[in-house]
Amino acid sequence: MFLTVPNSKGAFYGGKGVVQFLKQLVGASFIIGWNVLVTSIILLVIRVLIPLRMSEEELRIGDDAAHGEEAYALAGQGKRERSIRNGGEHDNV
Repeated sequence: MFLTVPNSKGAFYGGKGVVQFLKQLVGASFIIGWNVLVTSIILLVIRVLIPLRMSEEELRIGDDAAHGEEAYALAGQGKRERSIRNGGEHDNV
């Protein structure tokens, strides 16, 4: 499981360290590839069950109407000064 290089000082201190560094680079590349593969499979399975993207209409309306909240409400302590839903203004929230 562990592929160490005996009597190695490390990748940047000379000797056989470059071999160890290359083994670690191959291992990291494998993990990155594995994560991409498994995540893609999971997303494909989820896509069969539910849509991964909002409809064009929901995208046009925006987060406020779709979720009932505003992203990055900066009007102090997370509260917004005015509420805009579906293109119209409402009372303060």
